[in-house]
Amino acid sequence: NFASIPVIREGNIVAAVGVANKSGDYTEADINQLTLFMSKLWESLDRKRAEKELVNERNKLEITLASIGDGVISTDEYGKIVYMNRVAEEITEYSSEEAVGKEFIEIFKILNEKTREVAKSPVDIVLATKEAVELEDNTVLITKSKREVPIADTAAPILDQGNLQGVVLVFRDVTKERENYRRIEYLSFNDQLTGVYNRRYFEKEIEELARDKNYPLSIIMADLNGLKLVNDGFGHDKGDELLIKTAEVLMKTSPDESLVARIGGDEFAVALPNTSYERALAIKDEIEESCERIDVSPFTLSVSFGVSTKVAGEKTINDVIRDAEDNMYHDKLHKSPSIRGKTLVAIMSALYEKSPREEKHSKSVSNLCEEIAVAMGLEARSVNELKVAGLLHDIGKIAIDLSLLDKEDKLLEEEWAIIKRHSEIGYRIISAANDMSDIANYILMHHERIDGQGYPKGLKGEEIPYQAKIIAIADAYDAMITDRPYRKAMSKEKAIEELRRCSGTQFDSEIVEVFIAKVLSNDK
Repeated sequence: NFASIPVIREGNIVAAVGVANKSGDYTEADINQLTLFMSKLWESLDRKRAEKELVNERNKLEITLASIGDGVISTDEYGKIVYMNRVAEEITEYSSEEAVGKEFIEIFKILNEKTREVAKSPVDIVLATKEAVELEDNTVLITKSKREVPIADTAAPILDQGNLQGVVLVFRDVTKERENYRRIEYLSFNDQLTGVYNRRYFEKEIEELARDKNYPLSIIMADLNGLKLVNDGFGHDKGDELLIKTAEVLMKTSPDESLVARIGGDEFAVALPNTSYERALAIKDEIEESCERIDVSPFTLSVSFGVSTKVAGEKTINDVIRDAEDNMYHDKLHKSPSIRGKTLVAIMSALYEKSPREEKHSKSVSNLCEEIAVAMGLEARSVNELKVAGLLHDIGKIAIDLSLLDKEDKLLEEEWAIIKRHSEIGYRIISAANDMSDIANYILMHHERIDGQGYPKGLKGEEIPYQAKIIAIADAYDAMITDRPYRKAMSKEKAIEELRRCSGTQFDSEIVEVFIAKVLSNDK
């Protein structure tokens, strides 16, 4: 016998079950009993399906939590850990087996990195407020091995229809972020070359320092002497060395509470809170003495200084800084000529050491320039000027590689272009001295030609100063009668022949004739 029994769930037929027996018809009681049995059976199947789905969802969730890059810890409503993912294990150095069932604060110990005070547990805060929270800045986690790891996190409540079921904490190791931030902050406020503070930071902080509690507030301004000469003569690496040495002296000699900054290419400032003018002068003297002891061969470290002090009720801090700068420039006026002279001597000495041939050539050209000037009847000042210009005419070769200066084979086009730069380099070096601007111009133009085929500007004829024309003739003659790496010396007669051949094209005709007739004719 067969009967069809509906399976009803919440008033709806969700299935039908067919049953059969051999004994005869089903009674109503049989049907009711079978219906009740099938309903319970279906409920059991529903529950198992739901449990299986729950397990699947839980597995998916755990796989997801295990794969994300942040640490995840969840607790129950009592603050005990019920779950911890792989990243959380790595950061805390505790395994899930060690952590699950423990109080959250036993595993997650945090403190403020700056104050060293123990930070309040974010889980405790969430359990008390039922609201999400974030950790404060500068929070570090104490790991199982007692390492301190900078972290950032968010803790949020787990709610079920408004009922608090626990807390989930998501956190990450921010060591690299903190390092990057500090590096960016450092680069924002520090001079990259010397490591001291930069102008931006100085201007920001000086306003804070200029308060009553820091009076008297003294300012020392410092300016590195001869930096441009050094850069042009020895290269920027040597100039950078001078700047670094200066910064080191300022940092080492200034009191701990002072603010040292590089505020310009060759300028530094030192702010000294609670420092009288007299004490600031003493500190300035200590710095200056320390600079003089620094070895920056082939010259000494020279710095000009200016000091000024702010006292309550007097000038603004900007007025004080300007006063210090004015005093510094006054000091520089006295030191600069001497420093420029010493630096030029150092550059020439370095050139002569690099190439002894250049020393002989420079001195010879200097003597020839003097003799030509006398033969032309020039006044004493012009004679002396030409003598100096002749001596310095090749100073720019200090920046040219010796291998090019001594090359025996024909120079390549790009090598010749480098060699030709020496007149421009010499001009930059000499023009750094305000009282030698004319000589600098003669040096720049001593390879110009009458026909305009010279360098660096391609000047011709009267565009070229006669002083540069004199140097050109003396330079060429001495080069011709001297052995060079690429050829043997010419005879005096052959050199004179060459001067006359190039007269009117390369050289000034009148000066050539004076040179031959009045200088070389007397040459024994």
